[in-house]
Parts: sequence; C-alpha cells; structure tokens
Amino acid sequence: MAYRKDLLMRQKRLLNRFYRAYNPHEHNETPEIQSIRSEYNWLVDQVQQYPPRPQLPDPFEVLPPEILLQCFSEVPHDRSDGLFALLQVSRKWRFFLMSASSFWTQIFLGQGAGNRRRVEMALLYSQQAPLTLEIFLQPQQEGWWVDLLSPHADRIREVHFRHHALYDGDYNMREHLFPEGLRALRRLSTCLPALETLAYVNGQQSYLPKISGEELPYMPALRTMIGFDLGQEILTLSTFPASKLTRFSTSTPIRDLVPLLYQCTQLEHLALEETYEITRAFGERIEVIDESIEVSQLPALKMFSFTRNNVAAVRPILSQRGFNIIELHLKLRWFDMADLSYLGELSHLIHLRIYHPVERTDNQTPPPSFPPLLRIKKLDFMQQPDMFTEPMPVPTNRFEQLFRELSTNLPRVETLSLHFYESPPIVHLVGFIGSLKLLQNLHVSHGDLQRETGLKRHTIPSLNSVRLSNEHLLHYLELPALKNLWIDAVASDANQAMTSSSSTDVGKPLATSPAETCLDGRRFSHVATLTWDGSISWGNLRQCSTITTGFASITKLVFAEAYARKDSNDFCAALIRSPTSCPHLTNISFHCYPSWDLLFHMLLRRNIMPGSPVTPLKNIQLPGYPARSLLLPLTGLLASKLSTIPAMSEIALTFRNGLFDSSKAGCDCCMDCGLSCQVPVQVIDPLHVVTAQPNLLGDSPEDKAKEETPVDDSNTDTDCESTEIEYNLIEPLKAWFDTWPQRRKAWNEYSESWGLKYRRSFACGKHDFVNLVTITGSMLRETKFMRER
Repeated sequence: MAYRKDLLMRQKRLLNRFYRAYNPHEHNETPEIQSIRSEYNWLVDQVQQYPPRPQLPDPFEVLPPEILLQCFSEVPHDRSDGLFALLQVSRKWRFFLMSASSFWTQIFLGQGAGNRRRVEMALLYSQQAPLTLEIFLQPQQEGWWVDLLSPHADRIREVHFRHHALYDGDYNMREHLFPEGLRALRRLSTCLPALETLAYVNGQQSYLPKISGEELPYMPALRTMIGFDLGQEILTLSTFPASKLTRFSTSTPIRDLVPLLYQCTQLEHLALEETYEITRAFGERIEVIDESIEVSQLPALKMFSFTRNNVAAVRPILSQRGFNIIELHLKLRWFDMADLSYLGELSHLIHLRIYHPVERTDNQTPPPSFPPLLRIKKLDFMQQPDMFTEPMPVPTNRFEQLFRELSTNLPRVETLSLHFYESPPIVHLVGFIGSLKLLQNLHVSHGDLQRETGLKRHTIPSLNSVRLSNEHLLHYLELPALKNLWIDAVASDANQAMTSSSSTDVGKPLATSPAETCLDGRRFSHVATLTWDGSISWGNLRQCSTITTGFASITKLVFAEAYARKDSNDFCAALIRSPTSCPHLTNISFHCYPSWDLLFHMLLRRNIMPGSPVTPLKNIQLPGYPARSLLLPLTGLLASKLSTIPAMSEIALTFRNGLFDSSKAGCDCCMDCGLSCQVPVQVIDPLHVVTAQPNLLGDSPEDKAKEETPVDDSNTDTDCESTEIEYNLIEPLKAWFDTWPQRRKAWNEYSESWGLKYRRSFACGKHDFVNLVTITGSMLRETKFMRER
C-alpha cells in the first residue's frame, strides 16, 4: 500500500506539471509534455497492478462455443456495420465470428457504397444457414444484389422491406418504392421455398403498400405476412399459403378477408389496420360484417388488433372466438366505450391498447363503462387527432368518468401508457395514476397541464420507470423506488429547477409558489438512468445540464434526440467546470455528436484531474465511430490515460474540415467526425449572398510566465485517494470556454445564412442515431491498428 501511495503522489505532481506546461492551442507537443505524458501513463499502469488483482481467464479458453455464441448474439444486428466492427477487436474474435455461420445470416441491401462486399462476405461465411434480407427502399433502387443472391434463393427465410426515415411522411416518394423492390425480389426467384416471413416495416402505419398477384413470388412456407394491402386476386389464389399463416396484418376490407380467414387454421396474430387515403376526405370507410358469416369457423386468436371504424363489426368475433386472446388493440370512440361488456368475456386478456380518435363530443354521449378486468397488467390509451374532423374540447366530466372506470375495473395494471392529444384534467389524471398501487412502468405524453392548488401527493411504492412529456406531473407523485427517469422537455425555469422540494411532507397540500421544483435530484435519490429527449421543446428554455448535476445517484445519462447537440454541449461544459458532479456517472449516451473540444476536455477533467473519489467515465455512446485522429484520444481518456488531444483549431466548433466549403462533398456528421463522404452539396438559391465568415478561433493566447508555486515533493502526508481536490481551469482553457456561448451564437448565425444558399445533408448511412456504437477505454489497444475510413 505504501508503494501505491507513492505512485499516486507522483501522479499528482505530474498533473500539476502538466497543467502548468499545457497549451490547448498548440498543434505540436513540447518535449516536456511528451515526457510527462509518458511517465504518467506508465504510473497508471503501475497503479492498476497494486494491490494485485486476480487475472481473469481468457473467455475463449474457458467457455464452450455454445456460451460464446449466446454472448455474441446479444450484439445488435440491425445495422450493417455492427458485425464488421467486431471483426476489428482481435484475431480471436475475428476467427471465431468467421466460423460462426449464424452471425452472417442478416444481409442489408441498399445502404450505399461498400455494401456489395459485405453482402459477399455474409453469403460466404453464412455457409448454408437460413438468410434474412433487410431491403432498404430508395429512389434509385440498386439491382446488383439480384444476381448475387439468385444462387441462394432457397436459403431466404425472412424478407423485410424498409424505407429511410426521410421518406416517412412523403406519400408520393414512398408510393413507387415498394413495387420496385417487390419486382426485384420476384426477379431474384419466382419461387422462394424457405421464405417464412414477408414484412413491410415503416415508421408510420398510414401507408400499407398494395400487392397484385403478378408481383408476388410463390411462397409455400409463408407463416408471417405483415403490413400489406392485399388485392382481391391474391386472396383467391390457390397458391397462397393461407393454411400455414400464424401472423397476419393487412388493410384489406374485412368482408373480402373473411373467406381467407376460414382457411387460416393456425392463425394466432391478426391485425386489421386502417389506412389514410385521399378518398377518405369525402367519406370514411366503415367496416361491416355480413350476418351470413360463420364466426365459429374463424381461428381462435391470441392477439387481435382492429384499428378501424365501427368496432361493433368485430364484437361477434370477440365474444365467440376471443377466449384465447392475450393482447387486444381496439379503436374506440366515446360512444364505443359506453358498452364494453364483451371485454369481460376475454378471460385471458393481459394487454389492452385503446386508440381513441379526437372527435366532436358533448355531454349527451353516454359515459364510458368497463367491466372488471382483473387480469390486465398492461394498459395503453392512445389519443389520436383526426385530420378530417375538427375537434371540440372534451368535457372534463368525460375524462373524469373514464379515469374512474379504469381505476375501478383495472386495479392491477403494472405498465401504463397514456398519450393525450388534448390536455386531461390534472386532478383526475393524478388520482387515476395514484390508485394503481402495483404500477411499475409509467409513460405519459400530454400537452400543457393546468396546475392545481391543494392537491396531495400520491405515493406509488412500486413505480421504478417513468417517462413524461415534462416535469409537471412529478409535482403530485412521490416515487421512492424510481430508478429510470425520462423527461421529454423541461418546462420550468432554471432557477426553479434547483430549488429543494424534499421538505414537503407526503400527504400534505402542495405549495404552488414559482420557486417550487419537482426535478431536484434529492427527491429521487435512487435514480440510476436519466434520459433527456428535447425533441418537442425547441424554442423553450431547456436547462438539462443544470438539473442533471443535481442527480448524484445516476450511473447513466442519455441524450435521446439527434438534434440535442446544445444540451449535450451544455452538460460537457458543466462537467468541465465541476468535474465532481454526478460522482457515480460511468456511461453517457449521445444520440448526437457533441463538440469535440468540450467532450475531450470534459473527459480530461473528469477522468484524470479531479483527484477526488468520483467514478471515472468508462463508456461513451455515439451515432458512429469518428476518424482515428479523434478515436485515439477518446479511447485514451476513457482509459484514464493522458492522451494527445488535438489543438482547439482542429476540434472546436469552427469551420471544421471545410464544412462551409460548397466544393467539398460530405454530410454534416462526416465532416464533423473527420470521415470521408461523397454526399454532394446542393445549391438552393444561387443569388443569395452569404454573410462574412466570422473569426471563431480568435488569437491563440501567448505563453505566459508560469507563476504557480512548484509542488513540494516532500509533502507525503496527504492521502490522494480520499482527499477531494478541485483544480481550477488554467487560463487558456478558462478564456476559451468562457467565450464558448458567443462563438456558438456566431456559428449558428453564419450557418443559417450559408444554409439559405447551400444545403449539406445532415447524415449519411455511416451514422445511426438509434443504435449507437459504444466506445470504451479497452478499445485503446485496438484503435492503434485501425485504418482511416
């Protein structure tokens, strides 16, 4: 222990020398800095050896292949580069993955340059294993994969059609994409003997593509068909494998679908979806079922979804054939809720989802009436706007009656999701939530809530996960077991955010003074994961960084919005100035790219400089891997090593890598990450005059005489492992970060002016803002051998 203490004291002295000699604006390190860095990193390695820790065995030597396969199966495979990133870890990983055919069965098609080589590798290493095709639809559909996959047509088990999120709300853009992809699939082979799943996956279910008989290949083994509008000629085809279907979703009218359902003897999941068509503006499609239909001949389902008008049309199906239903989705208007007695006959129902369209209503509509549903553990209430109906304010008593019925007849709900288009009365909403004493997961999405005086706090002892539109609802809830907190937008002022409300007694009326807060971390001392979204709070005052530093218990922080760069930068700046905040934080997930100068110096201050017993940051998650010049210092800082941080002019929020050079191709994210990219820049308005480019770098500060008193090397009485030490920012860093907000404002103004003339794509396929990549300190050794991409 004495030797370890001596090593720690030497680290402290080196850090003081480092900060006296460090200049963040220098491109080249001085010999003194290089010497300090080398000695400090050697001391880090030595400290890790004392006291000696047992050497963990190599998992590839002690674990059987079956266990290793199960471990690697936990890696997300829904992105094309996920598996290829694992090949770069080590030789053992690469040899093991190349010999495991099950990891190469998911093939991504239509994701740009370099995709063909990956498909060839997947076909080679998958050997004879069944294949899953992920076909990304795009305006210029590539057809090279047709000839490549033709010899393997008998191995295709699943086909998923997808489109890019950019076309999610563009009906005209998406309308022709699917037929082209389906015709390419038919050119691949007119018969797919092993195909079991054919699905169309998109972000909005308002458009289900139509399929004609001549476009559909023969699929004798088909069991799952999701997301299509089947033509009448397909339903009558003798080659359509209806008898083997187990999961089926469609927008086909139910009167045309019933003859097919008679043949679906193995069907368990049926979803009858609604589609929004142009003709609906002149009249809605009302579903009806002929009295001649033999309901007893229909399959007994386990999951049934009916999101169309006139739910009364399927009441006979639910009453006679719903005895096995576990999950039920229904579209219910206010008058549909007046009599839901048939739900009481569903003895196995566990999950109920209600789609409620916003509609004209008044007090003359009968009140909602639910039967006792004691087995339901999951309830979803989704209020949806109707584009063709002008909504009227819902009477308060309508929500009051609904909440009273739900709390009385569904008392055992454990997972609750409420999504309101209108603002429900806060009194009855809080009363309903507080009545669910077994509630574990809560998600409430709403507009503005009216603050009420005199309300009491409701304690829910079992609730451990909460997602809210803003923090207002937390005023009325006491959550002693809360572990996961997700806030979409902050509605209160920053001065209110840090005011303590922990002194309020449970059960006593709440004060409504402006200074009261509900996002004080001391109220939620067990929160381990804190998530900020911010996607719906543009233009509002957001103080995520100020609030986050008050949560001392969190171990993981998530910025869940791709455009939350300001919030991410603000939090990094907060840790730069107070590196001991959030002492247990180990993992930060950025669904955007923070500014590299803030991120690097935040990690330097957090992982190396504080000297107090705070947990260093171990993992950083980003939408993609940056260039090697950025990845090397990032992994080094995560390993608590003194890494060579690039000069401020290379990593700061400046005109990085020619971002505003219209002649240089590349998306915004690739330019930021130092990656090569071929996405061209578009000219929007050639006549627009761009304002003058401001000077965001300023003059590099001159080297000043070091006036700090040298560290007394003889002082060994201080225990570095227990004494909290707060290092002040050195003058170059302090001057730089003090003027950071002004530089950001100038950058935004110039970016807005430049964007009126040119348009650079925000991101290409290298960046996935949903499935992030994880960067750790253990990657330091591997990144030294990575090539630039």
